[in-house]
Formats: sequence, structure tokens, C-alpha cells
Amino acid sequence: MSIAYTVVVLFFLYYLTDVVGLSPALAGIAVMLGRVWDAVSDPLAGHLSDHTRSRWGRRKPYLLLTAVPFGLSFALLWSVPALPGQAMTFAWVAGVFLAHTTLFTLVGVPYSALTAELTPDYDQRTSLSAYRMAFSIGGGLVAAVIPMALVGAFASVAGGFRVMGFTMGVVCALTPLVVVFGCRTPAPAVAPPTRMPLGESTRITLANRPFRAMLAVYLLTWAGIDVVSTVLIYFLTYWMGMEADIPASWAPCS
Repeated sequence: MSIAYTVVVLFFLYYLTDVVGLSPALAGIAVMLGRVWDAVSDPLAGHLSDHTRSRWGRRKPYLLLTAVPFGLSFALLWSVPALPGQAMTFAWVAGVFLAHTTLFTLVGVPYSALTAELTPDYDQRTSLSAYRMAFSIGGGLVAAVIPMALVGAFASVAGGFRVMGFTMGVVCALTPLVVVFGCRTPAPAVAPPTRMPLGESTRITLANRPFRAMLAVYLLTWAGIDVVSTVLIYFLTYWMGMEADIPASWAPCS
């Protein structure tokens, strides 16, 4: 999850504007549509997985069914075909990015919720979360370096992005399957919670004042991180003039 998220935040907008040649306005709108939909789809996916009953549990079926499509959608982000006109290119990009964000949600939300279901013990949950975040940070560091090294290994920048997309897409497809087949979920010790309509659960959640404060801090923090991450490559290239100090594949390709 961290690899997919980091690569997209750091390089996707740049890929659209400087490699594909999509106008900055249309590229930004395509990404915005995916982010707005992500805000809607996350609680929907949480509600859906909360009410799922299967022999695999509540969370694993989503990881199993969406792992391969998730990896494929990531690969397609970096394989924009040569289409006639900006409008058709925008439609392709927006459609693929919406599909990717949907699949990201269907993998990421159940995966994040799985930690609390592996053990009822507070200390063990804390330890599991620490390991998960350690690997998340490690994945983010890998995603900041390896993708552009792969792109730079090819004479064609567009071809390099395509190879990078499919290479990292394989990683994105395989790792959820490791969770499915390598993680044993204990049988619940208590009866499943009473089913609650999505609207009612949303109302109760938003009525929680500490949750609203945490939500505000979370949104402001990640908005700042995402803005810096997205514009960094443009800042280095067009404002700092560091084309000679960064990999050749980072320099303007249009």
C-alpha cells in the first residue's frame, strides 16, 4: 500500500504533464476526481467489509479478490496510450485513476482493519501496528528511489515508466496475497456486532468530538505532505534549475 501510494503522489502528476503531455489543468482535475471519490469510497468499503461474513473472515476476501486487479490498475496508470486529443487522454487517465483508487480502497481499508482482529491483547496490537508502520516507512523509502532508477535505465522515458509500472504492479498484486495466505485470523470470541445502517453509523461517528478533532489534524497533516510531495519534482526542475543534479529521467521530457 505504501509503495503504491508513494509512487503515485511523487511521480504521477509529473508523468501526466511532462511525459504524456496532458495539460496541467486536466491532469490536476483527473487526480482530484480520484481523491474526491476516495473520500467517499473509504467509509463505504469499511461498512461493506464490516458486514461481510465468510469462511475467510470479514477482511481477507477483499484482499484475495482485488489483489491482482489492484496491481494491474497500478500498471495501467503508467501506460497511457497515444490517444487523439486532450479530451480522450483525460478520459482515459481519469477512468483508470478512479479504478485504481477504488481498488486501493478495497485492499487498504480491510487490510488496515485486520490488525485489530488478529488479537484482543492491547500490547500485541501495539506491536503489530509498530511492525506494520515500520514496513510502511520502508516501502515509502523504496518507492521514492527505485521507480525512477528503473525509468532511468531505459532510453525511452515513456517506456521506462511503463516497465516501472508493471514491475511495481507485480509487487502490489503479490503482497496482499501474502497477507491472505500467511496470516491466520483467530475465530471471534464474541458474537458479531449488530448490523447498523451506513447513515446511522456515520452520524454516530461524526458526533464523536475527539474523532472530529483527530480527523481535522489528520487531513491537515496529509494535505501538507501530499502538496509538498507532488510539487517537489516541479520545484527542483523548474524553479531550482537542478536538472543536472537529479536523474536524467526527472528532467523535462516534453
